[in-house]
Amino acid sequence: ELLHWFGSAVATGTPSRPQKTHDIVALCVHVVLALVVQGRQDVRAYMTEHSSDLLHQDLLWQRYELWLQLVTDKMDAHLNAIDVLRRAFTQALTTSCHVSGYDTSTSKAPSPVPEFFVAQLREVYMARTTPRQQPPATTERCAWNGLWELDIDSVRVDTLSKGAAASPSLLSLLRCFTMGYRFDQHVANQTLSVLSSLAIFPSKKSEFILDQTPRVFRVFPNGETSMSNCGGLTYGDYMGSLDGSAIRLDLFCWSTASPPTCTLVRLCVQAKSTLLLVTMDVAVHANSHAPADGMDEWTPSERVQHLHQHSPSGVPWLRVMGSYARRSKFNVNEGL
Repeated sequence: ELLHWFGSAVATGTPSRPQKTHDIVALCVHVVLALVVQGRQDVRAYMTEHSSDLLHQDLLWQRYELWLQLVTDKMDAHLNAIDVLRRAFTQALTTSCHVSGYDTSTSKAPSPVPEFFVAQLREVYMARTTPRQQPPATTERCAWNGLWELDIDSVRVDTLSKGAAASPSLLSLLRCFTMGYRFDQHVANQTLSVLSSLAIFPSKKSEFILDQTPRVFRVFPNGETSMSNCGGLTYGDYMGSLDGSAIRLDLFCWSTASPPTCTLVRLCVQAKSTLLLVTMDVAVHANSHAPADGMDEWTPSERVQHLHQHSPSGVPWLRVMGSYARRSKFNVNEGL
């Protein structure tokens, strides 16, 4: 039901008005979708305009506050249209995103949002200043390439292991939607490039080298920096491979709190005629042997090797399957 709501919002450009404003999920989805679908162009324009301010430390805090005000003003406009107070919405959103025990009025913990803003601005700046590499005009992997859109009716979600982890939060679902609903994909020279049509930030395309070597990616397909630490996880580590029938990506998401765990997202992408078939397995590995001072200074290979050595293979607790239809040939002039 949520996926159909997401798809309708993208197709019409306007999220449907929730019938019951006391419905927490409906209210959160309506406002966040409004920000993503209707407000993202203004956010993208702001980040692009001020990306060079990354080089001026004295301006960064001011730019952060103005960006926060931009997002807040757009949220307030949508809330006012349905007669909902911002405080009520914030409490509902916090509950829906599985955030508990955190009082923003009394907590002394530093907010991660300013760090996220600076990291995101860095990616936008690099996208603007780094020459864009054009993919070759022809490729032997043409079956993978194109603009792909999810067939929502094909989606199947199976819970494979009861009680292994909490159900996906609303925040996780929204992030997945902005990354995977419709995207440009290109494969050439053992490199996978992906850019979502719903990219929230004007960053570069996601790039994954498919050589079975642990590496770090910089941005998600929706333009979000991998340094976001969203959901209490550290992102970036991955390992990819390409054989004659499938692209395989393992994404390692390390918890930032105790007990230490690693959420492994395993993607398998197969090209079948005019369709793209995608399977996503999610497993949670215990990481009890992680050193007390963390593994931030380790290389990706060291982190992945440590996980495989000390943690048993986690049984996937969630499997999501779906198919994509090609909407057009890949166009190197689209996107960024």
